[in-house]
Amino acid sequence: MPTDRARLSTVLVVVAALLPAGACAAPVRTSPLPELVIGADLELSGAYAEMGTAFERALRLRVEQVNTTGDRPVRIVYRDNRSDKSLSQQNITALAADTSISAIITGACGECAMASAAAVAERAYR
Repeated sequence: MPTDRARLSTVLVVVAALLPAGACAAPVRTSPLPELVIGADLELSGAYAEMGTAFERALRLRVEQVNTTGDRPVRIVYRDNRSDKSLSQQNITALAADTSISAIITGACGECAMASAAAVAERAYR
């Protein structure tokens, strides 16, 4: 009989220890989170192509990692600005106008980012 009481007390201690952990757990989600869409204006060709393609590979790798372990799918929409600030401005203006895109990543071309700042600021204040 003492062994049955010892087992019962062990079970009660384990259950009591698990209850607080269960209370702190995240709520059970019945529907998946919506896809997070990010725009990327990168130098995939032109003078800064070496850096732009490195950025693209790094982003693709990170998205793959996030999508295998995360609970919210991520997708990146890539645009090649050809290392041209006027094309970059067009790309970023189009990405900023797309309501499904939550964020925009720019590459190594600082002139490109500066030329597009107005388009991004305009979307932020709408």
